[in-house]
Amino acid sequence: MRHWERLLGPDVNNLRHMRQTIDVALWFVQNENAIEPNKFSAQEITQLYVTAALHDQAEAIMGDIPRGRKSRRQRKLEQEVLRGYESEFVPHMQSSEKYFYRVGRDDIAFGNTQQKLPGAFRVVELIGFMQNAAAAVRRHEQLSSASLSYPKRVFMGVQDKQMHTAVKTSLERLAAEVFGSGVIGELIRAGERFPSAHVSLHRHAHIISLGMTRVQLQTFDWYETEDPGATKGEKSKRLHDFSEQKRIWDQWRSANS
Repeated sequence: MRHWERLLGPDVNNLRHMRQTIDVALWFVQNENAIEPNKFSAQEITQLYVTAALHDQAEAIMGDIPRGRKSRRQRKLEQEVLRGYESEFVPHMQSSEKYFYRVGRDDIAFGNTQQKLPGAFRVVELIGFMQNAAAAVRRHEQLSSASLSYPKRVFMGVQDKQMHTAVKTSLERLAAEVFGSGVIGELIRAGERFPSAHVSLHRHAHIISLGMTRVQLQTFDWYETEDPGATKGEKSKRLHDFSEQKRIWDQWRSANS
């Protein structure tokens, strides 16, 4: 985990993910209010921060389920776990503070994204997913460079040729899975309500395009040969989804560059 975190940053560490989500939420509300003053009130901002801080606590009990594989039933179970373990997750929280916690848990983190705060929080999560994929592409490019020094390779846990190949393969798979999972398309659609989604896409446009272009067809072979969670026809489905997301991205970027 230490080397994986060095490769991609604190967001890939479950212990630090929620802290990182708070940072994304902070950027999001500041940017939204700069574009449209007072779009989010002080109470709404607090509510989004609290939601960011609690939204994945259930993973301490259930484990981490990758994006794209979490069923509605599993999401419902997460919510039930948060309720059932409230006294363990927030043992010293005052009654007035629990109001924000429970609203975040019951109405926002798992709420109807057509509503304002659940929709806003969904964008915060999507930006985090996209940034992780972008980080994977950047690191893959760095590991592909002949100028990367040996000390830096050791720092990232890729000091030998076998590990170097394995890490690059993992980064390729991560980028392909996230970019093909619907994140980009969702952010494009969400930008009509929350312009920060489009701002974030523009900031990472070059690396998103690079990542989508560099994904090789053989990257998807692992869904048939190695991925224990893959279902029948997974490779074909993932290839189709990735191609569709790339089409949507290329079209959007062409119209907005």
